[in-house]
Amino acid sequence: MLLKTWIAVKIDSSNNRTYVSAKEFGNSIGLQFFKDEKIRAQVPTNTSCPSGIKEVKFEIVDGTWSKLSDSVLITSFPLNGKNISERLKILKLTENELIVKLDYKKQRQ
Repeated sequence: MLLKTWIAVKIDSSNNRTYVSAKEFGNSIGLQFFKDEKIRAQVPTNTSCPSGIKEVKFEIVDGTWSKLSDSVLITSFPLNGKNISERLKILKLTENELIVKLDYKKQRQ
């Protein structure tokens, strides 16, 4: 179920992110998981939080993901000249919805 494109529809102050499945990123933050532990992310380049920004600019970056356990994923991708690692605890995964809790960690280059 995880191996598809997900776009963010809600990011709350508790670091919970809600994604829905989609055919493409469109004009949204998103993740695309591949079976070979590759990941593609669409991330904003002109803001860290796109809420309220009228013209968000996005960049697509390629990285890797791994399964730490059945409910915890580690993603890693380059962003703004640094390697960003995110620890995502899966709170809910269905065919159409993915909810994760983010534990944000910057890795050293």
